[in-house]
Amino acid sequence: MKIKEIRNIIKGCIRGDAESQFRLYKLYAPKMMSLCLRYTKNKADAEDILQEGFIKVFENIYQLKNAEKLEWWLKRIFINEALQLLKNRKNFISP
Repeated sequence: MKIKEIRNIIKGCIRGDAESQFRLYKLYAPKMMSLCLRYTKNKADAEDILQEGFIKVFENIYQLKNAEKLEWWLKRIFINEALQLLKNRKNFISP
Protein backbone atom coordinates (compact mmCIF):
# COMPACT_ATOMS: atom_id res chain seq x y z
CA MET A 1 0.00 0.00 0.00
CA LYS A 2 1.27 3.47 -0.84
CA ILE A 3 2.22 5.88 1.90
CA LYS A 4 -0.36 8.39 0.63
CA GLU A 5 -3.13 5.83 1.16
CA ILE A 6 -1.83 5.06 4.64
CA ARG A 7 -1.78 8.77 5.48
CA ASN A 8 -5.42 9.03 4.34
CA ILE A 9 -6.37 6.04 6.49
CA ILE A 10 -4.60 7.61 9.49
CA LYS A 11 -6.37 10.94 8.93
CA GLY A 12 -9.70 9.13 8.74
CA CYS A 13 -8.96 7.24 11.97
CA ILE A 14 -8.12 10.51 13.70
CA ARG A 15 -11.54 11.84 12.62
CA GLY A 16 -13.15 8.66 13.98
CA ASP A 17 -14.22 7.44 10.54
CA ALA A 18 -15.36 3.82 10.92
CA GLU A 19 -14.41 2.89 7.34
CA SER A 20 -10.84 4.10 7.86
CA GLN A 21 -10.64 2.21 11.15
CA PHE A 22 -11.89 -0.93 9.42
CA ARG A 23 -9.32 -0.52 6.63
CA LEU A 24 -6.50 -0.11 9.15
CA TYR A 25 -7.73 -3.15 11.06
CA LYS A 26 -7.98 -5.30 7.92
CA LEU A 27 -4.53 -4.18 6.80
CA TYR A 28 -2.68 -4.90 10.04
CA ALA A 29 -4.76 -7.36 12.11
CA PRO A 30 -3.15 -10.50 10.64
CA LYS A 31 0.39 -9.27 11.38
CA MET A 32 -0.55 -8.08 14.85
CA MET A 33 -2.38 -11.33 15.62
CA SER A 34 0.75 -13.24 14.68
CA LEU A 35 2.78 -11.00 16.98
CA CYS A 36 0.30 -11.52 19.84
CA LEU A 37 0.42 -15.28 19.39
CA ARG A 38 4.21 -15.25 19.70
CA TYR A 39 3.85 -13.75 23.17
CA THR A 40 0.87 -15.72 24.48
CA LYS A 41 0.94 -19.08 22.68
CA ASN A 42 -2.82 -19.02 23.24
CA LYS A 43 -5.38 -17.90 20.66
CA ALA A 44 -7.93 -16.59 23.19
CA ASP A 45 -5.36 -14.40 24.94
CA ALA A 46 -3.97 -13.24 21.59
CA GLU A 47 -7.47 -12.21 20.49
CA ASP A 48 -7.93 -10.25 23.73
CA ILE A 49 -4.62 -8.46 23.19
CA LEU A 50 -5.56 -7.75 19.57
CA GLN A 51 -8.85 -6.17 20.63
CA GLU A 52 -7.33 -4.12 23.45
CA GLY A 53 -4.45 -3.10 21.21
CA PHE A 54 -6.71 -1.76 18.47
CA ILE A 55 -8.73 0.16 21.02
CA LYS A 56 -5.51 1.85 22.12
CA VAL A 57 -4.49 2.42 18.51
CA PHE A 58 -7.74 4.21 17.68
CA GLU A 59 -7.66 6.24 20.89
CA ASN A 60 -4.07 7.38 20.37
CA ILE A 61 -3.48 7.44 16.62
CA TYR A 62 -3.48 11.24 16.69
CA GLN A 63 -0.09 10.96 18.43
CA LEU A 64 1.52 9.26 15.42
CA LYS A 65 3.77 11.85 13.82
CA ASN A 66 5.17 9.88 10.89
CA ALA A 67 2.99 7.67 8.70
CA GLU A 68 6.07 5.74 7.54
CA LYS A 69 6.48 4.46 11.10
CA LEU A 70 2.91 3.22 11.48
CA GLU A 71 3.76 -0.48 11.53
CA TRP A 72 6.55 0.03 14.08
CA TRP A 73 4.19 2.12 16.22
CA LEU A 74 1.50 -0.57 16.03
CA LYS A 75 3.98 -3.28 16.99
CA ARG A 76 5.04 -1.34 20.07
CA ILE A 77 1.42 -1.01 21.20
CA PHE A 78 0.70 -4.71 20.73
CA ILE A 79 3.94 -5.82 22.36
CA ASN A 80 3.22 -3.58 25.34
CA GLU A 81 -0.31 -4.99 25.60
CA ALA A 82 1.04 -8.56 25.50
CA LEU A 83 3.66 -7.81 28.15
CA GLN A 84 1.05 -6.14 30.35
CA LEU A 85 -1.22 -9.19 30.12
CA LEU A 86 1.66 -11.50 31.03
CA LYS A 87 2.71 -9.25 33.92
CA ASN A 88 -0.85 -9.06 35.27
CA ARG A 89 -1.24 -12.80 35.00
CA LYS A 90 2.08 -13.39 36.82
CA ASN A 91 1.06 -10.99 39.61
CA PHE A 92 -2.34 -12.66 39.86
CA ILE A 93 -0.87 -16.14 40.14
CA SER A 94 2.07 -15.32 42.44
CA PRO A 95 1.36 -15.49 46.17
